[in-house]
Amino acid sequence: MTVFNAANTPNLHPSISFIHEDRYRRLWIGTDGGGLCQYRNGTFVRFDSAAGFIGTMISAMNEDGSGRMWFATEGGIFVFAGDKFVHVPYARAFPEKSVTGILPRPDGSVYLELVDVVFHVRLSGDTLVLLDKPFHTAGYRVDQDSTGTLWYAVRGKGLAQRNGSSEHIDGRFARVFPEEVFIPRNQEKWLLTPRGPYVLKNGSVEHLQWVDGIDLSNASFVFEDREDILWLAVWFEVLMSVV
Repeated sequence: MTVFNAANTPNLHPSISFIHEDRYRRLWIGTDGGGLCQYRNGTFVRFDSAAGFIGTMISAMNEDGSGRMWFATEGGIFVFAGDKFVHVPYARAFPEKSVTGILPRPDGSVYLELVDVVFHVRLSGDTLVLLDKPFHTAGYRVDQDSTGTLWYAVRGKGLAQRNGSSEHIDGRFARVFPEEVFIPRNQEKWLLTPRGPYVLKNGSVEHLQWVDGIDLSNASFVFEDREDILWLAVWFEVLMSVV
């Protein structure tokens, strides 16, 4: 293991909020207070106003279907296309400055999640074009399956799925307060709740409370690696894998 910190890497802020390796093998690192940097050829490069990037707080970032990187900061939306940043100020796009998630679509468009509303947009020049009517959520993470169906939690109502303007809510989850939704490649739906993960597969629901003696009630994140292994981050406990 090689440790990179403020002492040996001046361009790297210690509070890291996002890490993403794009299709070109560039490692992007978003921080909470130190802006954006990139690791390439053994060197950390920090982006600032000289590179056309403004902002120290990265609230969301992701790669779209065309290979462009999208970043949300307090200074607006920035899209890295080719070798430069395209800047879209919030005043030209949204009524508030709270983009919390970026969900790419295969056609190059993206869903931008704000506090409780989602916009479907496409970048045209330096402007975001609205493609559909915005829809409201309860402020939780939105995910999509291989068919393009959107899934998200609606607190107090259950698990919602959306195709275009049509929304269906599965009321079986109304009383478990689903917060985050994650869909692995096998199309299971993982719902993180204060009572542990619920897994929806082929219409049946499984509640995972304890696995190998580990309490999953405070699981805060699910990640799927390239070998189809799911990793659960358990707050203040351990990092474990579920095959």
